[in-house]
Amino acid sequence: MKKLHCFDKLLVLSVFLLTSIVIVPFVSCSSVPDEESLPQWFLQGADSFYDDAVYIARQGYGDTEEAAKADAVSKLGLFLNAEIRTNLYSNTQINGGDFSETAARTVNIESDIRLFGTEFSETCFDKVTKQYTAVCFISRAKAYEQLKPELEGKSLTFLDFFDKASAEEKTNPMLAARLFGMADKAGDDFRKKAEYAALFDLNRLESDYGTILEKSALCKNLAVHCLGKSSVFIDIDADFNNSVKNAVSEVLSAAGMIVSKTGTNAEYKAIVRIEPNMEFSVQDAETTLYALYPSLELNIVSVKAETTVFSWSCSGGKSAAYSRSTAEKKAYNAMAETIRTGMLRELNNFFSLP
Repeated sequence: MKKLHCFDKLLVLSVFLLTSIVIVPFVSCSSVPDEESLPQWFLQGADSFYDDAVYIARQGYGDTEEAAKADAVSKLGLFLNAEIRTNLYSNTQINGGDFSETAARTVNIESDIRLFGTEFSETCFDKVTKQYTAVCFISRAKAYEQLKPELEGKSLTFLDFFDKASAEEKTNPMLAARLFGMADKAGDDFRKKAEYAALFDLNRLESDYGTILEKSALCKNLAVHCLGKSSVFIDIDADFNNSVKNAVSEVLSAAGMIVSKTGTNAEYKAIVRIEPNMEFSVQDAETTLYALYPSLELNIVSVKAETTVFSWSCSGGKSAAYSRSTAEKKAYNAMAETIRTGMLRELNNFFSLP
């Protein structure tokens, strides 16, 4: 075998060292990353680690750790602000006074979102996206608990109106309709808070407040039902060709009440009082200008209880003519149109009609 000279030995050693320098970094870059330095949620995946049944969580990214957290909060807020509808309602049919209810669900939430007890995961650097990443999450159970006091308070307010309305239903149906309307408004506040709570724990909400939610969904139909049992006689002191009386009758009928032709069996009396507020000025010996500024007061009174259930007033504006009858006709016709629009709108709002 041929012996290597000293120079050749040095050459072989140099090649060996050079090869080692090149190969070692290559092996290091190709090795599996150190998993001990990465948080478990990142290794497992945020969606898998944060069980949706327990948490609501969103992952964010950013050039810094703070930016990643801010992005996660933003994504969670956008999710919660979305129109997620979890509303309980009842389709109610009225059959001879009996109610048959069909429970159903829709979703409706107008969220003035507050991030209840938001927490953050450990932040880490994602080598794939070359950004920092973090998760913002909420415990469903904790969020529901924070909503519970408000749910309880609003449910009690609703039940107070609902129970009072139910107590008046047989003896004073129009008052019951009014109270059911008030219960509906209180129930609306309760439902909005309940819809928000359902986002965190629907099953618990149904267990705690399912019956109350069903009752709150009935109020509008119950108000309509009660008005349908309310008979009203119109007592009016001034009119022109029954124009005002007819308008009042139309509005009461449109609101679902029974308009009675006589006051004999009517449960309620609509007392209408009109002030014509007439002025006239003599133009000359044969000409007089008549001007009317009529105003109306209407009160619906319970005959039995002798209490006022509904009140409304309006004015018809100025009407003028050289004939008194023409001036009155114009004034009362204008008043009738005001009744058809303004009074109907007021009744619908007063009784919270659909």
